[in-house]
Amino acid sequence: MADGSMNLQQIRALLAVSRSGSISAAARAIGITQPVLSRTVKQLERQLGVTLLHRSARGATLTEYGVVLVARAQRIDQEVRRSREEIEQMRGSKGGLVSIACSPVPMMLFMPKAIGLFRRTFPRVEIRIAEAVYPQVMQAFQESRLDFGVGPVPTQGLGRDFKVDKLLSVELVAVVKRGHRSAGAVSLAALQDEEWIVMGPHGGPGAIVAPIFQKQGLSAPLCVMYVEPGTAALEMIKHTNLVGFVPRPIALAAKHELQIIPVKEKFEPLTISIFMHKQSILTPASQALVSAIRSVSASWNRTRH
Repeated sequence: MADGSMNLQQIRALLAVSRSGSISAAARAIGITQPVLSRTVKQLERQLGVTLLHRSARGATLTEYGVVLVARAQRIDQEVRRSREEIEQMRGSKGGLVSIACSPVPMMLFMPKAIGLFRRTFPRVEIRIAEAVYPQVMQAFQESRLDFGVGPVPTQGLGRDFKVDKLLSVELVAVVKRGHRSAGAVSLAALQDEEWIVMGPHGGPGAIVAPIFQKQGLSAPLCVMYVEPGTAALEMIKHTNLVGFVPRPIALAAKHELQIIPVKEKFEPLTISIFMHKQSILTPASQALVSAIRSVSASWNRTRH
């Protein structure tokens, strides 16, 4: 009869197999012998009364029960790590790990300065930044791989499980490379037949081209390219005939290669927010980085007004 009990060693053994795809590779990855890892996972299977792995000569894959358990086990493992780091940081340690998602715009505008400010207090903390935006970022939150995110959120929001705090809004402008045939256009209507580039994934907050045109009563132009990261999108505009919407400060920083199109229409600004799961408990290091981001973004915003 299954008693359902499990321990952290068993959870980490299963996670290692899930990541490695085989018992032997997983054992090497976590520094134990293959027989010990096999016994650990089999013991967990007996306790739960289900098979967690499909084992074969080619490796090991998760069963449907294994998939469910791994999804929760990842969150457990991450929370144990965060708990240990929080205690160590409360005792004065300056080490640890902060994992965040950041979209291209804040990364280009104020994040480097915020991270520099943070590192004055936590110089030994490892920072992992994924240039990820909605919707890809949601999977990382579900697996508890992120402490928080910085960037635009979709107009419909992220759902009631998330808290979102606005940092700033930034003006958007239409840009092309210097010498482009439409560089002197004075209305969006004159840009309908151009091919456009979108900074970010299809369906993400950066997919603003069609809504902007439609709000002006115009048919949406053809968007032929969706590009991540943001710096790559800028390079594409500089070296092709594509048109794109970018924040004005970024366009001005690249004014020797990009030209702002003087269209008469005004667009909704791009809102940058900091967001996290409501159940997230930030470590002191994570809290310090959030504070640095808020401080630097507020300072950046004041200098633009």
